[in-house]
Amino acid sequence: METNSAIDVNGLLDEEVHLVRFLLPSLMDTTIVYAVNSQKVEAVIESDEVVKTPENLHPFVGIVYFRSMPVPILDVDYLLRKEGNYKTKSLSGSRILVCRVARRLIGILVAKTKPVLTIQSQNILAPPQEMCQKNGIEFIGIYRHLKETIMLLNIESIMEVVSPQDDRCLLPAKVLVDSSILKGKKILALEDSRFAREKLKRILAQTEANVMFAENGKEGYEILKNCEVPIDAIITDFEMPIMNGLQFARLVKESPKFEKIPIFFLTAVNGEAIVDFIKTNNLGEYYLKGDEASLIASLAKKLKPKHPGFEIFDD
Repeated sequence: METNSAIDVNGLLDEEVHLVRFLLPSLMDTTIVYAVNSQKVEAVIESDEVVKTPENLHPFVGIVYFRSMPVPILDVDYLLRKEGNYKTKSLSGSRILVCRVARRLIGILVAKTKPVLTIQSQNILAPPQEMCQKNGIEFIGIYRHLKETIMLLNIESIMEVVSPQDDRCLLPAKVLVDSSILKGKKILALEDSRFAREKLKRILAQTEANVMFAENGKEGYEILKNCEVPIDAIITDFEMPIMNGLQFARLVKESPKFEKIPIFFLTAVNGEAIVDFIKTNNLGEYYLKGDEASLIASLAKKLKPKHPGFEIFDD
């Protein structure tokens, strides 16, 4: 069945998060539940529609066709455990979460799904340092619901584990030359994911910009208010606990002191409703994660002096 992947912008403004909860095959303890944001889930598909792949391709276990597109299926359960040699498991009775990661689709093999749970983002707790990741897979939050402990998975970190590419952080030569204007510029970057922060840090280091990081909108706004040197530009994720990127951007644009600071959204959330809302309300520019080069090029263009080489002095 397909989920309702349309994004509720009003819900995001109200700090609501909709979680798709699921159990993994190896866990007998049903009080431990995993979840991903429903905005990244395109569909839930029954396992009888899966085409199995050879064992030597693990952790990929099969392919499912979604809207006529082949989607690779990952055994996240195995990635989290990595105990000994991979053993072929029966897909009977399982389900597949078809998730969108930027412009890519990926399937996650799960034992069972639960009804979507709507919660307030400020109630999501940051995981302890010892629980932030396991075998490279990142957890971006913990939430207690009745007897359940819900672990929020970072889908992007899963993709990096199965397909690591350090060159994703390398800017194209032309962008690198054009971005020389960013040297010394003060940039505030908001990102709750440790994995995504490190990637963005490596990308921005090539521009020699002076970058400060915050893990949510509330923290970012405090930095903005207390920063002695004016911020030249802001890069923000969309999904963050406590205060998300959309709420943060509205707060910035409502302030006479900060309203002219250009804002660039960098997110894995792909939805026309969000793009339209950002454009209609003049909140900033929107880029998908994985297209950082375009963001950097646009950022350099935005901060480029209007009349290079000329200075205007008052009489």
